[in-house]
Amino acid sequence: MLESSDWTIVTDLDPWRLAAGAVLVLYALWAYRRTLPPLTLPKRTTLAALRIAGFSMLVFFALDPSIVTRSESSRPPVVPVLVDVSRSMSIEDDSGEIRVENARRAAGRISRSLGGAKVEVLPFASGLYSAAVVPDSLPPAEGEGTDIHGAVAETERRYSDDNLAAMIVISDGRVTRGMAGRRFAGHVPVFTVAVGDTSEGADLSIDRVEYERTVYTGTRENVRAVIRYSSTGGREASIKLLEEGRVLDTFRTDPLTGNGLVEARLGYVPSREGIRSMEIRVTPLEGEVTEGNNNEMFRVNALRDRVEILFFDSSPDWNMTFLRRICGRSKRLQLDTVAPAPGGGLRMQGGGRWVFPSDADGLSRYKLVIAGGGGSFPSAREAETLAEYIETGGAVLFIASERSPLLSPGSLTVLRKALPVSISGSPRIATGDFLVDPGPDRDAPWLPDMRAGESAPLPPLSGAVEGLVPNAGARVPLVLTGGGKDRPFLVVEQKDKGISAVMLGFPVWRWRLAGEAGADAWDGLFGGLIQYLAEGREAPALDVQSDRTGYRTGERPRITIYPSTGRAGENIRGEVFAAGSDGVPVETFIPEPDPYIPGAWRAETGDLPPGDYSVRVKSGSSDGSMAEGSTSFAVEPLSVEMLRTSADTGLLGRIAAASGGRLVGLGDVEMIAGMIDLE
Repeated sequence: MLESSDWTIVTDLDPWRLAAGAVLVLYALWAYRRTLPPLTLPKRTTLAALRIAGFSMLVFFALDPSIVTRSESSRPPVVPVLVDVSRSMSIEDDSGEIRVENARRAAGRISRSLGGAKVEVLPFASGLYSAAVVPDSLPPAEGEGTDIHGAVAETERRYSDDNLAAMIVISDGRVTRGMAGRRFAGHVPVFTVAVGDTSEGADLSIDRVEYERTVYTGTRENVRAVIRYSSTGGREASIKLLEEGRVLDTFRTDPLTGNGLVEARLGYVPSREGIRSMEIRVTPLEGEVTEGNNNEMFRVNALRDRVEILFFDSSPDWNMTFLRRICGRSKRLQLDTVAPAPGGGLRMQGGGRWVFPSDADGLSRYKLVIAGGGGSFPSAREAETLAEYIETGGAVLFIASERSPLLSPGSLTVLRKALPVSISGSPRIATGDFLVDPGPDRDAPWLPDMRAGESAPLPPLSGAVEGLVPNAGARVPLVLTGGGKDRPFLVVEQKDKGISAVMLGFPVWRWRLAGEAGADAWDGLFGGLIQYLAEGREAPALDVQSDRTGYRTGERPRITIYPSTGRAGENIRGEVFAAGSDGVPVETFIPEPDPYIPGAWRAETGDLPPGDYSVRVKSGSSDGSMAEGSTSFAVEPLSVEMLRTSADTGLLGRIAAASGGRLVGLGDVEMIAGMIDLE
């Protein structure tokens, strides 16, 4: 590297400034030709000289003088050659050549043709390798995933202080990450060299599998598999659905010609509870390019039944509508609502007349019963049925309203075995503005944070039921504040095997109509409370899901966390464990809010080797309460690189054109030297 330097003084020689300076000097001479009182000539000369010097300095600085130092260095141009070493580069093309071997030879020819440049060969796959290599020392084509965009961007950063003239990318263009749907933007010309056959060989592969992750025993479930085919020559494809090696269903396509996608629909009936290992398998054709992409594993969670909830109310309000929405968003929760019939009595939504069951067996199908107000409820028989239902493991939630039985001393006496509260004085409605705040038992992980921010306060409740006190042993997670004293709002009591709860403030549905903050508070309160009452104390406050239960090697599993309440969403952190890892996580992560799913959090793990994995997510609120959730998935040996086997010259051409480079064939790589400005 040659270096040289010099310096010079430059000024802004403006004629007007020079003229102004001359006028000021003449003025100084004229001003001191005579003085009053008279001064001697030496003194007049000294004063004139000082004034002339001052004016001269003003003119000097007005000319803006500068000392300019210039240094020059001559550095050889750098041309990195990026060589794709992902798994797809291990494919043997119709010519009998392995792609990475063609790439190695091309890199050597390019290095020899660029004699006036510093050529560095850099392998890349899902990321750029840390050090340059000689062409003969390229690593084997075993990388999982291809990210051309990321490799080019990292190369620009790595050589930002060098004389980077251009880049050369040697690849089959089979991108699996990084560039999907993104516009390529390079700052130096990128010349691309296409490697591999542009036409697909005979191949069948599984493009994607769609299925329900949570299924129910005894119910027929469907699996949709999309199969990609190429050069099949009019042959049929056979697709099978298996469970632990046992064939559950088979689908045979019509004769397939050309290239394209075909859909296979398969069905099965889960017969046992638990996590079931499933597999889609496509019978290979004779002469297939690779058979590694002919199967995909996935897992489903088979449950015995759904969580069914009953909500009956002889004077329904908007709470019923909003609860339908909450349960409608859940695959696990099924809500049956009962409301007044036009001709009198009650009817079930979408069904006929409904009569309150005469014994607990009539309610046994439901995990939770929500009781509203109005009508003749409760009779002695109905109250006894509810008490028996709770004793045998059921859960009941009483919601207060103007017509609630919670305001009738007679009804309260009849319901005493089923209620978590007792009479203390005369039950009545207190009116006012009541805010909901955490109560003495605020540590429940399913409990939402009801403290509204100053920018979006929750509307107060206008009614509170007085004259009731919690039973001994009951918990008060939330209270109503206002009117000079605190009143219990949410009271929960464990009774034998079941749970009883009551809400003593209304109308809560007003929150749902009070903007985003109110809707979140309403969803958080009822979502967490329903989950807790319907699924028991062991139900996780964090619902953790992976977008699939089976991944190909090279894919990054995505994790989504659904906190049942706002408090369960505080300080979320997760760990990934490999089977047999002795409790030591192989990866940790901190989820971020999902921009597309309000209230949900998401994270993406790194590349994981084949095997079974479990994910454990925890959250902790400021008051010390904890919430946990978990899920599991498997990474299969099938590489994501092998789903498509043809080279994508179209993508490589677009990359070159967008950066000012060109797409070059393997036989013409020496021509690149004449296309790069090495001066």
